[in-house]
Amino acid sequence: MSITTAPAMPRRSAGTSTVTSDERGTHAIAKRWTRRRRLLGLAFLVPALVFYTFFVLVPICRSFQYSFYSWNGVTEATWVGWDNYRLVFADPRLFSSILHAFELIVFFSILPVLLALVTAAAVRGIQRHDSPT
Repeated sequence: MSITTAPAMPRRSAGTSTVTSDERGTHAIAKRWTRRRRLLGLAFLVPALVFYTFFVLVPICRSFQYSFYSWNGVTEATWVGWDNYRLVFADPRLFSSILHAFELIVFFSILPVLLALVTAAAVRGIQRHDSPT
């Protein structure tokens, strides 16, 4: 399957200010192609956004909501407000475990990505200087 592009707009000379009917038709065709491409892009984007919303954003929001309750998942939940957060930040063992989790995030996700970007930039710079262009 090949992708066709909209026809090119004809050029007008510098002193001409009138638009011919052929140019108007070509402009309309180009606008239709642009609109079709946008709709096609949305057609591919909408299902991904729906899945992302239901499987990522909704659970994150529900987790934040649940954090204000004391609930074991079976019995009725009781509202505790900010007490859960006070408990986490007041207990040194829990706070320490949160800090360790962030250390793992930094050392196993952020640093490797930064190192890879620096390496890629260095390789790209070496290739640019070695090419005979």
